[in-house]
Amino acid sequence: MEKPIEQNGLVVIAAILDIEYKRLEGLLEQLQNITMINSPLRLVKGVHFLRFLILPGREFSGKKTIPNQLLYSCSHDESLEDHLLKITYPPILQWFVDIFSCCTDFDKTIGKKEAVRNFIMDHAKKTNAFYRGHQVQSAASIIIGQKIYDCIQQYLNDNFSYDIDLLELKDKIMTHVKNSIPCEEIVAVKLPQINVQIIRIILALPFIVLLIVAGFISWLLLIGIILLLIGLVFRLRYLEIHDQDQSFPAASAFVHQVSRTHVEQLAVQEDLFPQNQLSHLVEISPGSFRAFLLNSVLFYVQTLAKYSYTMGYLGGISSIHFAGWTIIDRGNRLLFLSNFDGSWENYLSDFVDRAATGLTAVWSNTVNFPPTRFLAIDGANDEEKFKKWVRKYQIKTQVWYSAHEQQTVKNIWRNYHIAVGLFQKMDEKAVANWFKLL
Repeated sequence: MEKPIEQNGLVVIAAILDIEYKRLEGLLEQLQNITMINSPLRLVKGVHFLRFLILPGREFSGKKTIPNQLLYSCSHDESLEDHLLKITYPPILQWFVDIFSCCTDFDKTIGKKEAVRNFIMDHAKKTNAFYRGHQVQSAASIIIGQKIYDCIQQYLNDNFSYDIDLLELKDKIMTHVKNSIPCEEIVAVKLPQINVQIIRIILALPFIVLLIVAGFISWLLLIGIILLLIGLVFRLRYLEIHDQDQSFPAASAFVHQVSRTHVEQLAVQEDLFPQNQLSHLVEISPGSFRAFLLNSVLFYVQTLAKYSYTMGYLGGISSIHFAGWTIIDRGNRLLFLSNFDGSWENYLSDFVDRAATGLTAVWSNTVNFPPTRFLAIDGANDEEKFKKWVRKYQIKTQVWYSAHEQQTVKNIWRNYHIAVGLFQKMDEKAVANWFKLL
């Protein structure tokens, strides 16, 4: 067994110079208009998905205004240092220089490589929760996996016979692949797989220990902690009712009046490939209690994504390549970026059907979310309101790039299991099961 490939999510955010805003829009439009096959972004090796977009500015009463900002985000293999090396070689380097030079803090007085490197290091943000749909494969190995699958299919089309022994056929296929595709033997990767219930117990242990220790110290202390927890529950429920009373009648109309132009601008970027993308930005509900709840839920999601949801399924959803939540703008806004298979409608429906509780626990701490009870009840279960709320706060992605735009998560995993099995010794039963993958 090998260790999984290191995959990371990078989020870089920087303020845009007012005088450079139009130039930046033109650069991003020019880059996006280059066809996917000919995109200079293909020169950046080790990248799965990459995007540039403009985050709209915002004025908060009594707080400093948030300016328009440029977001650069990518899902890449190996370390940030390795990624920086890959994007600081010509001719792709000039694109990053031109785009980043539209922002504040980009140093034009030093060398281009150093300027891009320093800019990214200075403006990189911590992703609070990051999910990877196919940890077992690098961007390069995904391409190799598809080549192996295509090579096998072509061989079977030309040579298959019902009279041939499957063990013999598999050996011939392996020889043919080795002769046709220059690649190393692919071996299985060991991934962590901890039951969700066990994760929940582990995360609950400190709280349980606290109650036990408090009970040993003093019954009054134990009762005090329990009363505090009950008070926090009442505080949460008060905020939920208050938010609904104050904003939801208006929010209901607000959500239902999603601009047709806005939706059309978003839809024109969708369904160009089997994959799609979603960029979503919404204000976090005010108050330290909401901030604490949001951070706690995202920590829980990150733990599950790292140790439980490692085999291509996030809460039962098998269409997500990469997804991440990032708290930005000094804790005022929540950014969600996702790369997924299928249509926007099906993606959101899967969320509602299979992960509504988790989504509600996260986004119930943001403004104008459909009415929620006790943090995670209702909310996203109202599919119509949830979808309109997502559209309302979805923002346009000016540049979106996929290194393997025709591959779904299921196909990537299928190709991986086929490639691993191809080089393994198998008995008749195992070989028969392997052929079922083809």
